[in-house]
Amino acid sequence: MNEEKWTEEITPKRGIFDFKLKELWRYRDLVWMFVRRDIVSMYKQTVLGPLWFFISPLMTVIMFTFVFNTIAGIKTDGIPAPIFYLTGTTLWNYFQQSFTSSTGTDTLFRTLSCSPECS
Repeated sequence: MNEEKWTEEITPKRGIFDFKLKELWRYRDLVWMFVRRDIVSMYKQTVLGPLWFFISPLMTVIMFTFVFNTIAGIKTDGIPAPIFYLTGTTLWNYFQQSFTSSTGTDTLFRTLSCSPECS
């Protein structure tokens, strides 16, 4: 029986939450270019443009503050209501965007990996 011998073992060099901030800083121009490209492509055909990125969450926070704090009288345990609702809105939008992106990836992978008979 021919037994194979491995010469190298691939192991992670760093922890899972170890970010390479030096590299990020070194390539900050490239990162900025990618961020700018994504923002411009997302808001290119809107009237307000990139301002919509800030206006949408602020309007949501104003509505939440008015409805839940003023009309319903729900307390936020000493935390200023706009900060409380902005935090909740930010976390929810992050979760929602992550979930939406992951389902799109699943659909893309299925179309790439299946033969024409799968559909």
